[in-house]
Amino acid sequence: MLDDLELIPLDHGYEILRRFKADTNPSKINTYTGVFRDDQARCLVMSCVKEAERRVIELESSKDYLDPAGSREFQHAVIRLLFGTTDPASVGDRAQVLQTPGGTAALRIVGEVSAELFSRSRVWVSDPTWPNHLAIFEAARLPARRYQYGNQSTWTLELDSVLATLEDATPGDIVLWHAGCHNPTGINPAPADWKRIARFMKERSLLPLFDLAFFGWVEGLEKDLAWFEIFRKELGEFLVAISFSKAFHLYRERVGALCVLGRTPDAATAFVRHARRFARPNYSTPPSHGAAIVSTVLREPELRTQWEDELDSMRARVREMRTLLKESLETHQVPGDFSGWLKQSGIFAPFRLTRDEADRLEKEYSVYLSMSGWLNVVSLSKQEIPYFSKAVADVLRY
Repeated sequence: MLDDLELIPLDHGYEILRRFKADTNPSKINTYTGVFRDDQARCLVMSCVKEAERRVIELESSKDYLDPAGSREFQHAVIRLLFGTTDPASVGDRAQVLQTPGGTAALRIVGEVSAELFSRSRVWVSDPTWPNHLAIFEAARLPARRYQYGNQSTWTLELDSVLATLEDATPGDIVLWHAGCHNPTGINPAPADWKRIARFMKERSLLPLFDLAFFGWVEGLEKDLAWFEIFRKELGEFLVAISFSKAFHLYRERVGALCVLGRTPDAATAFVRHARRFARPNYSTPPSHGAAIVSTVLREPELRTQWEDELDSMRARVREMRTLLKESLETHQVPGDFSGWLKQSGIFAPFRLTRDEADRLEKEYSVYLSMSGWLNVVSLSKQEIPYFSKAVADVLRY
Protein backbone atom coordinates (compact mmCIF):
# COMPACT_ATOMS: atom_id res chain seq x y z
CA MET A 1 0.00 0.00 0.00
CA LEU A 2 2.62 2.54 1.01
CA ASP A 3 4.54 2.04 -2.22
CA ASP A 4 1.58 3.52 -4.13
CA LEU A 5 1.62 6.83 -2.26
CA GLU A 6 2.47 9.98 -4.20
CA LEU A 7 5.39 11.98 -2.81
CA ILE A 8 3.87 15.45 -2.41
CA PRO A 9 5.88 18.65 -1.77
CA LEU A 10 6.44 19.92 1.74
CA ASP A 11 4.35 22.83 2.97
CA HIS A 12 5.86 25.99 1.42
CA GLY A 13 6.95 27.43 4.74
CA TYR A 14 8.64 24.27 5.95
CA GLU A 15 10.38 23.89 2.61
CA ILE A 16 11.87 27.37 3.08
CA LEU A 17 13.04 26.40 6.57
CA ARG A 18 14.60 23.19 5.23
CA ARG A 19 16.62 25.12 2.66
CA PHE A 20 17.59 27.78 5.20
CA LYS A 21 18.91 25.21 7.68
CA ALA A 22 20.96 23.54 4.94
CA ASP A 23 22.48 26.86 3.82
CA THR A 24 26.12 27.22 4.98
CA ASN A 25 26.39 30.98 4.29
CA PRO A 26 27.17 32.66 7.67
CA SER A 27 25.25 35.77 6.50
CA LYS A 28 22.01 33.90 5.78
CA ILE A 29 18.75 35.54 6.87
CA ASN A 30 15.33 33.95 7.29
CA THR A 31 12.53 36.55 7.21
CA TYR A 32 9.72 34.03 6.85
CA THR A 33 8.98 32.42 10.22
CA GLY A 34 6.44 34.27 12.40
CA VAL A 35 8.56 34.17 15.54
CA PHE A 36 9.74 37.09 17.68
CA ARG A 37 13.54 37.29 17.84
CA ASP A 38 15.83 39.53 19.85
CA ASP A 39 18.54 41.75 18.36
CA GLN A 40 20.85 38.75 18.02
CA ALA A 41 18.08 37.04 16.03
CA ARG A 42 17.49 34.56 18.85
CA CYS A 43 14.13 33.22 20.00
CA LEU A 44 14.82 33.45 23.72
CA VAL A 45 12.80 32.10 26.64
CA MET A 46 11.17 34.99 28.50
CA SER A 47 12.49 35.57 32.01
CA CYS A 48 9.04 35.31 33.57
CA VAL A 49 8.55 31.99 31.76
CA LYS A 50 11.89 30.67 33.04
CA GLU A 51 10.92 31.47 36.62
CA ALA A 52 7.39 30.09 36.24
CA GLU A 53 8.79 26.89 34.71
CA ARG A 54 11.16 26.48 37.66
CA ARG A 55 8.23 26.74 40.07
CA VAL A 56 6.09 24.34 38.04
CA ILE A 57 8.79 21.67 38.01
CA GLU A 58 9.56 22.15 41.69
CA LEU A 59 5.91 21.78 42.76
CA GLU A 60 4.80 19.18 40.22
CA SER A 61 3.72 15.95 41.93
CA SER A 62 1.94 13.99 39.18
CA LYS A 63 2.08 13.14 35.50
CA ASP A 64 -1.54 11.96 35.39
CA TYR A 65 -3.75 12.93 32.43
CA LEU A 66 -5.52 16.25 32.51
CA ASP A 67 -9.26 16.41 32.09
CA PRO A 68 -10.14 16.68 28.36
CA ALA A 69 -11.10 20.32 29.01
CA GLY A 70 -7.74 20.96 30.62
CA SER A 71 -6.54 22.35 33.92
CA ARG A 72 -9.13 24.21 35.99
CA GLU A 73 -6.48 26.69 37.06
CA PHE A 74 -5.62 27.38 33.43
CA GLN A 75 -9.31 27.76 32.52
CA HIS A 76 -9.79 30.34 35.28
CA ALA A 77 -6.61 32.16 34.25
CA VAL A 78 -7.90 32.48 30.66
CA ILE A 79 -11.22 33.92 31.84
CA ARG A 80 -9.45 36.40 34.11
CA LEU A 81 -7.16 37.40 31.24
CA LEU A 82 -10.02 38.04 28.79
CA PHE A 83 -12.45 39.70 31.17
CA GLY A 84 -10.18 41.04 33.88
CA THR A 85 -10.15 44.55 32.39
CA THR A 86 -13.79 44.83 33.51
CA ASP A 87 -14.97 42.25 36.04
CA PRO A 88 -14.62 38.49 35.58
CA ALA A 89 -17.63 38.01 37.84
CA SER A 90 -19.75 39.84 35.24
CA VAL A 91 -19.63 36.78 32.99
CA GLY A 92 -19.90 34.16 35.73
CA ASP A 93 -20.46 30.64 34.38
CA ARG A 94 -21.41 32.08 30.98
CA ALA A 95 -17.71 31.83 30.08
CA GLN A 96 -16.32 28.30 29.63
CA VAL A 97 -12.84 27.26 28.47
CA LEU A 98 -11.47 24.21 26.67
CA GLN A 99 -7.67 23.94 26.84
CA THR A 100 -6.20 22.97 23.45
CA PRO A 101 -2.80 22.16 21.86
CA GLY A 102 -2.28 25.65 20.45
CA GLY A 103 -4.71 28.08 18.88
CA THR A 104 -4.80 25.96 15.72
CA ALA A 105 -6.55 23.12 17.55
CA ALA A 106 -9.07 25.57 19.02
CA LEU A 107 -9.96 26.83 15.54
CA ARG A 108 -10.18 23.29 14.18
CA ILE A 109 -12.59 22.24 16.94
CA VAL A 110 -14.78 25.30 16.30
CA GLY A 111 -14.86 24.29 12.65
CA GLU A 112 -15.81 20.69 13.39
CA VAL A 113 -18.51 21.57 15.94
CA SER A 114 -19.98 24.20 13.62
CA ALA A 115 -19.90 21.95 10.54
CA GLU A 116 -21.91 19.29 12.39
CA LEU A 117 -24.29 21.33 14.54
CA PHE A 118 -24.79 24.47 12.42
CA SER A 119 -25.16 22.70 9.11
CA ARG A 120 -26.08 25.81 7.09
CA SER A 121 -23.39 28.01 8.57
CA ARG A 122 -20.33 29.32 6.80
CA VAL A 123 -17.23 30.93 8.23
CA TRP A 124 -16.06 34.28 6.84
CA VAL A 125 -12.29 34.80 6.89
CA SER A 126 -10.47 38.08 6.24
CA ASP A 127 -8.53 38.59 3.05
CA PRO A 128 -5.59 38.61 3.67
CA THR A 129 -5.22 36.36 6.68
CA TRP A 130 -2.87 33.84 8.24
CA PRO A 131 -2.45 31.23 5.46
CA ASN A 132 -3.46 28.25 7.60
CA HIS A 133 -6.91 29.64 8.44
CA LEU A 134 -8.58 28.43 5.27
CA ALA A 135 -6.83 25.04 5.48
CA ILE A 136 -8.12 24.54 9.02
CA PHE A 137 -11.75 25.12 8.10
CA GLU A 138 -11.49 23.17 4.86
CA ALA A 139 -10.19 20.19 6.86
CA ALA A 140 -13.13 20.60 9.25
CA ARG A 141 -15.57 20.60 6.28
CA LEU A 142 -16.89 24.04 7.21
CA PRO A 143 -17.51 26.17 4.08
CA ALA A 144 -15.34 29.28 4.09
CA ARG A 145 -15.84 32.65 2.41
CA ARG A 146 -13.60 35.72 2.31
CA TYR A 147 -14.26 39.33 3.25
CA GLN A 148 -11.92 42.14 2.21
CA TYR A 149 -9.96 43.55 5.12
CA GLY A 150 -8.43 47.02 5.11
CA ASN A 151 -6.88 49.22 2.47
CA GLN A 152 -3.26 48.19 2.00
CA SER A 153 -2.46 51.33 0.02
CA THR A 154 -3.45 53.77 2.77
CA TRP A 155 -2.99 51.31 5.67
CA THR A 156 -6.39 52.20 7.06
CA LEU A 157 -9.30 49.94 7.96
CA GLU A 158 -12.04 51.68 5.90
CA LEU A 159 -14.71 49.89 7.89
CA ASP A 160 -17.53 50.72 5.47
CA SER A 161 -15.77 48.69 2.79
CA VAL A 162 -15.05 45.83 5.19
CA LEU A 163 -18.67 45.55 6.28
CA ALA A 164 -19.91 45.91 2.70
CA THR A 165 -18.09 42.69 1.79
CA LEU A 166 -19.97 40.94 4.62
CA GLU A 167 -23.41 41.92 3.36
CA ASP A 168 -23.88 38.42 1.92
CA ALA A 169 -23.37 36.79 5.31
CA THR A 170 -26.60 35.17 6.49
CA PRO A 171 -27.94 34.58 10.03
CA GLY A 172 -25.99 31.80 11.73
CA ASP A 173 -22.79 32.45 9.79
CA ILE A 174 -19.53 32.81 11.73
CA VAL A 175 -17.19 35.76 11.13
CA LEU A 176 -13.54 35.37 12.10
CA TRP A 177 -11.92 38.55 13.42
CA HIS A 178 -8.29 38.96 14.42
CA ALA A 179 -8.23 40.22 17.98
CA GLY A 180 -5.39 42.31 19.40
CA CYS A 181 -3.42 42.60 16.17
CA HIS A 182 -4.51 41.64 12.68
CA ASN A 183 -2.23 39.00 11.17
CA PRO A 184 -0.61 39.83 8.79
CA THR A 185 -1.68 43.40 7.93
CA GLY A 186 -1.27 44.96 11.39
CA ILE A 187 -4.30 47.18 10.62
CA ASN A 188 -6.51 47.22 13.70
CA PRO A 189 -10.00 48.54 14.48
CA ALA A 190 -10.30 51.47 16.86
CA PRO A 191 -12.75 51.16 19.81
CA ALA A 192 -15.43 52.98 17.78
CA ASP A 193 -14.89 50.51 14.93
CA TRP A 194 -15.34 47.54 17.28
CA LYS A 195 -18.66 49.05 18.42
CA ARG A 196 -19.87 49.27 14.82
CA ILE A 197 -18.69 45.73 14.12
CA ALA A 198 -20.52 44.44 17.20
CA ARG A 199 -23.76 46.19 16.17
CA PHE A 200 -23.40 44.88 12.61
CA MET A 201 -22.98 41.32 13.90
CA LYS A 202 -25.94 41.64 16.24
CA GLU A 203 -28.27 43.07 13.60
CA ARG A 204 -27.51 40.19 11.23
CA SER A 205 -27.43 37.42 13.87
CA LEU A 206 -23.81 36.52 13.08
CA LEU A 207 -21.53 34.71 15.54
CA PRO A 208 -18.12 36.34 16.21
CA LEU A 209 -15.07 34.08 16.34
CA PHE A 210 -11.91 35.84 17.46
CA ASP A 211 -8.40 34.61 16.73
CA LEU A 212 -6.37 35.99 19.64
CA ALA A 213 -2.61 35.51 19.30
CA PHE A 214 -0.82 38.88 19.32
CA PHE A 215 -2.43 40.35 22.45
CA GLY A 216 -0.31 43.08 24.01
CA TRP A 217 1.32 43.93 20.68
CA VAL A 218 -0.74 47.00 19.68
CA GLU A 219 -1.17 49.39 22.63
CA GLY A 220 -0.50 47.15 25.57
CA LEU A 221 -2.38 44.33 27.23
CA GLU A 222 -5.20 46.27 28.87
CA LYS A 223 -6.19 48.28 25.80
CA ASP A 224 -5.76 45.30 23.46
CA LEU A 225 -8.29 43.25 25.43
CA ALA A 226 -10.69 45.93 26.72
CA TRP A 227 -12.95 45.85 23.66
CA PHE A 228 -14.15 42.31 24.53
CA GLU A 229 -16.49 44.14 26.88
CA ILE A 230 -18.17 45.76 23.86
CA PHE A 231 -19.13 42.37 22.46
CA ARG A 232 -20.15 41.03 25.86
CA LYS A 233 -22.64 43.87 26.27
CA GLU A 234 -23.80 44.07 22.65
CA LEU A 235 -24.11 40.39 21.67
CA GLY A 236 -23.71 38.37 24.83
CA GLU A 237 -22.06 35.48 22.97
CA PHE A 238 -18.84 34.86 21.05
CA LEU A 239 -15.98 32.40 20.63
CA VAL A 240 -12.26 33.08 21.15
CA ALA A 241 -9.48 30.81 19.85
CA ILE A 242 -6.36 31.75 21.80
CA SER A 243 -2.70 31.02 21.13
CA PHE A 244 -0.14 31.69 23.85
CA SER A 245 2.80 31.16 21.50
CA LYS A 246 3.45 34.80 20.67
CA ALA A 247 2.72 36.58 23.95
CA PHE A 248 4.66 34.07 26.07
CA HIS A 249 7.29 32.80 23.58
CA LEU A 250 5.88 29.30 24.12
CA TYR A 251 5.89 28.32 20.46
CA ARG A 252 7.00 24.71 20.87
CA GLU A 253 4.85 24.09 23.98
CA ARG A 254 1.59 24.40 21.98
CA VAL A 255 -0.52 26.21 24.56
CA GLY A 256 -3.98 27.26 23.42
CA ALA A 257 -7.57 27.60 24.51
CA LEU A 258 -11.09 27.90 23.19
CA CYS A 259 -13.16 30.32 25.28
CA VAL A 260 -16.94 30.24 24.79
CA LEU A 261 -19.10 33.07 26.06
CA GLY A 262 -22.77 32.12 25.96
CA ARG A 263 -25.88 34.14 26.73
CA THR A 264 -26.54 31.60 29.49
CA PRO A 265 -24.29 29.19 31.41
CA ASP A 266 -26.12 26.25 29.80
CA ALA A 267 -25.40 27.56 26.29
CA ALA A 268 -21.65 27.86 26.98
CA THR A 269 -21.53 24.48 28.69
CA ALA A 270 -23.35 22.81 25.79
CA PHE A 271 -20.83 24.14 23.24
CA VAL A 272 -17.86 23.01 25.34
CA ARG A 273 -19.42 19.57 25.82
CA HIS A 274 -19.64 19.18 22.05
CA ALA A 275 -16.09 20.53 21.71
CA ARG A 276 -14.85 17.88 24.14
CA ARG A 277 -16.52 15.25 21.99
CA PHE A 278 -14.40 16.30 19.00
CA ALA A 279 -11.22 16.69 21.08
CA ARG A 280 -11.43 13.14 22.41
CA PRO A 281 -10.78 11.24 19.12
CA ASN A 282 -8.28 13.88 18.01
CA TYR A 283 -5.72 14.57 20.77
CA SER A 284 -7.68 13.05 23.71
CA THR A 285 -6.37 15.40 26.43
CA PRO A 286 -4.24 18.57 26.19
CA PRO A 287 -0.59 18.79 27.29
CA SER A 288 0.04 20.12 30.76
CA HIS A 289 3.46 21.79 30.95
CA GLY A 290 3.00 24.97 28.91
CA ALA A 291 -0.45 25.65 30.34
CA ALA A 292 0.95 25.34 33.87
CA ILE A 293 3.57 27.96 32.99
CA VAL A 294 0.90 30.37 31.68
CA SER A 295 -1.28 29.79 34.75
CA THR A 296 1.64 30.49 37.07
CA VAL A 297 2.61 33.73 35.31
CA LEU A 298 -0.97 35.00 35.29
CA ARG A 299 -1.58 33.98 38.92
CA GLU A 300 1.56 35.37 40.57
CA PRO A 301 1.50 39.21 40.74
CA GLU A 302 5.27 39.70 40.39
CA LEU A 303 5.45 37.33 37.40
CA ARG A 304 2.42 38.98 35.82
CA THR A 305 4.10 42.39 36.13
CA GLN A 306 7.36 41.01 34.73
CA TRP A 307 5.47 39.44 31.80
CA GLU A 308 3.76 42.72 30.91
CA ASP A 309 7.09 44.55 31.10
CA GLU A 310 8.65 42.01 28.74
CA LEU A 311 5.70 42.35 26.38
CA ASP A 312 6.23 46.11 26.37
CA SER A 313 9.89 45.60 25.45
CA MET A 314 8.96 43.27 22.61
CA ARG A 315 6.46 45.78 21.25
CA ALA A 316 9.09 48.52 21.44
CA ARG A 317 11.56 46.40 19.45
CA VAL A 318 8.96 45.81 16.74
CA ARG A 319 8.36 49.54 16.39
CA GLU A 320 12.07 50.31 16.33
CA MET A 321 12.77 47.68 13.68
CA ARG A 322 9.97 48.97 11.47
CA THR A 323 11.56 52.42 11.53
CA LEU A 324 15.13 51.19 10.98
CA LEU A 325 14.17 48.87 8.11
CA LYS A 326 12.11 51.57 6.42
CA GLU A 327 14.98 54.08 6.64
CA SER A 328 17.56 51.56 5.42
CA LEU A 329 15.49 50.47 2.42
CA GLU A 330 14.96 54.12 1.49
CA THR A 331 18.68 54.86 1.91
CA HIS A 332 19.50 52.03 -0.49
CA GLN A 333 16.87 53.40 -2.89
CA VAL A 334 14.76 50.26 -2.89
CA PRO A 335 11.61 51.04 -4.93
CA GLY A 336 8.35 51.25 -3.04
CA ASP A 337 6.53 53.22 -0.37
CA PHE A 338 7.38 51.90 3.10
CA SER A 339 5.67 54.66 5.09
CA GLY A 340 2.75 52.33 5.85
CA TRP A 341 5.06 50.20 7.97
CA LEU A 342 4.93 52.86 10.69
CA LYS A 343 1.12 52.69 10.82
CA GLN A 344 1.03 48.95 11.42
CA SER A 345 1.46 46.86 14.53
CA GLY A 346 2.66 43.29 14.91
CA ILE A 347 5.68 41.59 13.43
CA PHE A 348 4.71 41.44 9.74
CA ALA A 349 5.15 44.09 7.05
CA PRO A 350 4.27 43.87 3.34
CA PHE A 351 7.24 43.12 1.11
CA ARG A 352 6.27 41.83 -2.30
CA LEU A 353 8.81 40.64 -4.84
CA THR A 354 8.39 38.52 -7.94
CA ARG A 355 9.26 34.84 -7.69
CA ASP A 356 12.39 35.45 -9.81
CA GLU A 357 13.52 38.27 -7.50
CA ALA A 358 12.93 36.15 -4.39
CA ASP A 359 14.79 33.23 -5.95
CA ARG A 360 17.78 35.47 -6.71
CA LEU A 361 17.82 36.82 -3.16
CA GLU A 362 17.94 33.28 -1.85
CA LYS A 363 20.51 31.89 -4.29
CA GLU A 364 22.87 34.88 -4.42
CA TYR A 365 22.51 36.40 -0.94
CA SER A 366 20.97 33.64 1.25
CA VAL A 367 18.02 35.89 2.11
CA TYR A 368 14.90 33.78 2.48
CA LEU A 369 11.49 35.39 1.88
CA SER A 370 7.92 34.17 1.93
CA MET A 371 6.19 34.26 -1.45
CA SER A 372 3.02 35.40 0.32
CA GLY A 373 4.63 38.85 0.42
CA TRP A 374 5.06 39.46 4.15
CA LEU A 375 8.31 40.14 5.98
CA ASN A 376 8.88 39.47 9.69
CA VAL A 377 10.51 42.73 10.80
CA VAL A 378 12.01 41.19 13.95
CA SER A 379 13.54 38.23 12.14
CA LEU A 380 16.69 40.33 11.64
CA SER A 381 19.12 41.93 14.02
CA LYS A 382 20.00 45.61 13.65
CA GLN A 383 23.41 44.56 12.33
CA GLU A 384 21.77 42.57 9.51
CA ILE A 385 19.62 45.43 8.23
CA PRO A 386 22.26 46.98 5.90
CA TYR A 387 23.10 43.58 4.37
CA PHE A 388 19.41 42.84 3.81
CA SER A 389 18.69 46.25 2.26
CA LYS A 390 21.73 46.14 -0.04
CA ALA A 391 20.87 42.62 -1.18
CA VAL A 392 17.33 43.68 -2.10
CA ALA A 393 18.61 46.82 -3.83
CA ASP A 394 21.15 44.83 -5.86
CA VAL A 395 18.57 42.28 -6.98
CA LEU A 396 16.09 44.95 -8.03
CA ARG A 397 18.77 47.03 -9.75
CA TYR A 398 20.14 44.33 -12.04
